[in-house]
Amino acid sequence: MSSNNAAAPPIEMDVLIDRCMGNLDLMQRVVTAFVDHFPDDLTALEEALQSGVGPDVAAIAHRMKGSASSVAANALAAEIAAVECAARTSDGSEELPTACRLREEWDRILATVS
Repeated sequence: MSSNNAAAPPIEMDVLIDRCMGNLDLMQRVVTAFVDHFPDDLTALEEALQSGVGPDVAAIAHRMKGSASSVAANALAAEIAAVECAARTSDGSEELPTACRLREEWDRILATVS
């Protein structure tokens, strides 16, 4: 994980509260939906990374980046953006990144919301 992301909070709560216009019930529902759906996306991304198909990786990563950004999980979104960029610029000759850093960030988020 990059040193910048390690210092960032897993979820920037002030940003998330602002996005939800101070509605804590809405914030809880948004975070719950994210926590419920993100593991499936992460598994799909890991499978796409193993297959090495850049366009599939890029599409899944793009969706995941949006989900992470919507809950102000900005460190996770940055890690996903790096995977998406690598997949979009890959010509197929180099190995795509792994999801190891994403799993680390995901674990930090789970520890925060649990």
